[in-house]
Amino acid sequence: MRLSPRFLAAAMAVAPASVAAATADPPLAFVGVPLGTSEAAWRALKPPGPIPAHARRLCSDDPAGAAAGLKPDGPGAVVCGAVDDYGKIAVPVAFTWQGKYPLEQLRFVFVGGRLSEIRAQLPADAFDDVMARLDRVYGPATHEVRDDLRTKIGRIPRVTETWVRAAGRIDLVDPAVPGKLSLRITASKAATPA
Repeated sequence: MRLSPRFLAAAMAVAPASVAAATADPPLAFVGVPLGTSEAAWRALKPPGPIPAHARRLCSDDPAGAAAGLKPDGPGAVVCGAVDDYGKIAVPVAFTWQGKYPLEQLRFVFVGGRLSEIRAQLPADAFDDVMARLDRVYGPATHEVRDDLRTKIGRIPRVTETWVRAAGRIDLVDPAVPGKLSLRITASKAATPA
């Protein structure tokens, strides 16, 4: 069977695109929410776990958001999260990650109406599971920094693992505060709307 030159040219033109698509980085995401999601779409998503009946999603641009402790990080930034109200007191809702680790201070930061950062805290003993998950999805960390965290009881060893991708970066810091690690997923400036 002889293939026509036009067929071969068309097949070669498609092949690089399909190879590039197959090797493209997976989207930077956490708890099923990828960077770039609109604030309206985030509000419509199901939370990453059960929430108390009187809890609600709030953002720093909502009238009750600032009172609930959601404060913008900078000009044009909107910080969102799930908050549980107890009368005049509002506390962040804690979720469970991987069915066993408390996921605290889960915050979504929007700039220009699009998700540009995700932040969360987990217990320090979740480090190995978080690393394994990030390695499985994004490959090995591109940078590692070992230093110390100053605390009231002295210095404790700290490690920061970083994954840098075209869409942004992931920073895993253990510990961020004693007993807690922090996860921060940030869109690159090129991926953030102006």
